[in-house]
Amino acid sequence: MSPVDAAAPFYVRTRLERVWRCVCRDGLSRLLALCAMSQVVPAAAGEAKLPLELPRGAPPAAGFPAPAYACDLNRWHGVRFLKAINGRVGRPAHAFVYQDMTHPKVRALHERAGLAALERESRSELELIRKIANWANAQWGHLRPLPYPSWDAIEILDRAEQGDAFWCDYKAALFVQACSAAGLTARMVGLNRQDADGHTVAEVYSNEFRKWMLVDAWWNCYYERDGVPLSAIEFHEAAENLAGIDLVFGANGKKNEYWDFKTGRAQDLPHANRRVAVADDELKGLNDWYYDLRIVLRNDHTVNPQSVENRHVDGFMIPGNFRGGDWWDPILHWVDARTPPQLTALNSEDRADFEWPLNEVKVDLAKISNAGEPLTLEARFSTLTPGFSHYDLELDGRKFESVSDRHRWQLEPGINTLTIATVNALGRRGFRSEFILEYAPEQTDFSERHPIILQNPGWEESLGEAAAGRPRAWTTITANPLGAGAFTLDADAARQGGFALRTTAARDPRSGVEYPVIVRSDNFHVNAGTDVIYSVWLRAMQDRTPVDIALLEGTYKGQGTYSERVEVGRKWQRYELRCRLHNELTTAWVGFKLYGGTVWADDASVVEVLR
Repeated sequence: MSPVDAAAPFYVRTRLERVWRCVCRDGLSRLLALCAMSQVVPAAAGEAKLPLELPRGAPPAAGFPAPAYACDLNRWHGVRFLKAINGRVGRPAHAFVYQDMTHPKVRALHERAGLAALERESRSELELIRKIANWANAQWGHLRPLPYPSWDAIEILDRAEQGDAFWCDYKAALFVQACSAAGLTARMVGLNRQDADGHTVAEVYSNEFRKWMLVDAWWNCYYERDGVPLSAIEFHEAAENLAGIDLVFGANGKKNEYWDFKTGRAQDLPHANRRVAVADDELKGLNDWYYDLRIVLRNDHTVNPQSVENRHVDGFMIPGNFRGGDWWDPILHWVDARTPPQLTALNSEDRADFEWPLNEVKVDLAKISNAGEPLTLEARFSTLTPGFSHYDLELDGRKFESVSDRHRWQLEPGINTLTIATVNALGRRGFRSEFILEYAPEQTDFSERHPIILQNPGWEESLGEAAAGRPRAWTTITANPLGAGAFTLDADAARQGGFALRTTAARDPRSGVEYPVIVRSDNFHVNAGTDVIYSVWLRAMQDRTPVDIALLEGTYKGQGTYSERVEVGRKWQRYELRCRLHNELTTAWVGFKLYGGTVWADDASVVEVLR
């Protein structure tokens, strides 16, 4: 319980209780600082002497830093973003099972496919993807598989080396798993013409283009528009307008051209490394097959191959369903205005369920330092990177690896840089997020001071032009159409001089409710990082009338508020508010807020405390 005497006058009691709360909360050091700043105003009527100098030491060299604000802007903290390229992290609604790129069986596929040589020969990620598709295309011709192998790349290659051949499904499966062995993420995509036959292709996530791109290993091509590879859905959506889309073929040409050339049935490879407009292709890039499309929600078939699809009952083989079983389960089917749902698949019309980003880092920056401390940010990282190993982080020129999802970043005056990218277990780097910040902390010049001039402080100056009886440089703020009930100069009630300012809260004629009103001055100049005392003489129609006296920030922030509730009686009394201005407050205004009744004011002043 507070030891302050309950019988003490309200204003004295309020001051003492504030001192007591400071002692309880912050101890004696806070009390001493408060005593150096505050002085209790006598409750007796009559003018108390206002001290212009207080026995106190100089302020800290840094002044009084600005507090946090509800509507923070970067520039208030001296920060300007020169560059902000952030990564994306999307979590699809349907889980996807990714291949373990480091599994011994996958590493064996890497060696068997000669991927190390393809990686060395490729000048870009896109070139490597093309080379892997070209390699898969050259492994066999095209034939119905009997019996069906699983989608295990090792089993497929074993049988191909013995002279066997398979459908397009298996070239797509071989491409997908070879991509995994090279540190890329790919997936199977099944296609169908409307209520007709099907085709199988693949999609691989391109870190270079930050998107999924369609690759047909059987046709040995990918699809491109304006220099950007298309996804399966993008090509599906282009069905009615193929203009501007090219087929980009690999070195082995189109479809089975390589096998015709290898066996001597053809003299050359007419589509080798060619770019052909889809509109000029005789089959329009198999556009009809992209009526219906679905993705297989796993690509781990090297490590976890399917069970054998062919079934035997009583010694007889029963038909295999190459669109069912664990070959194609689980699958997600694309639905739109052209394509209805499938009864045997998961269905979605949400693009994010099909084309989620991979291998990117989303960076969230949050200020964690307090006012007056060096500006420190916490960089928080999130990613969806299959086979994640670590982050490659570069902070203000310092490069290092990190597995932490957050990092402290203390800004220095001038240019500050942060770049970050994920690296997977095979050393393949994802898209790089990059931030460049210019930090220019504001410095208050305490050597330059300006006089504080509060216009018309005693309401003795000439009247305003807008309405008779209104003082110049003072006005009201109301939150209702009734305005202020009275805001006028009163010559009969002046404490001294010719006028006092009379204000009455507006009353709703229907409900009788009184509405609050703020009386405010025009803006005036103050000196940042200083102490000021705002005082005003007040009296009221009724004792114990609540009034808020306040000094508010008038600079561009408009957030700094210093206020204190007082109770005003029927005798004139001076009330004061002591304010420690922060380092960026250069313009202010003063006034008071009335909640009901009538209050007179006279002789306001704002005085800077000398040092």
